[in-house]
Amino acid sequence: MFRVVAAGVALTYMTGTLFRIGHLLAAALLGGPRWAWIPNFLLWSAMVIGAAVGTSAYMHFNLTTVWPGAGVALLVGTVVALSAWREPVHRR
Repeated sequence: MFRVVAAGVALTYMTGTLFRIGHLLAAALLGGPRWAWIPNFLLWSAMVIGAAVGTSAYMHFNLTTVWPGAGVALLVGTVVALSAWREPVHRR
């Protein structure tokens, strides 16, 4: 049976994800779960693609690019706040 041991190294979120990709790839090469690294790779890829698209949009549209993202964040925040307000938290 193959066992993956987590490293006890404090890392930031995205470098930690990159570290886990490498760790899980090494584990896959040594007979561990073959595709376990894919979710972390997709997460890290989404960050890189988002940074590239955001940079490109900023270069073409300047600060106008910020408003759609701010609007979506406001909308999501409002929906979450309203759903939390309608359903009280049950305390134990």
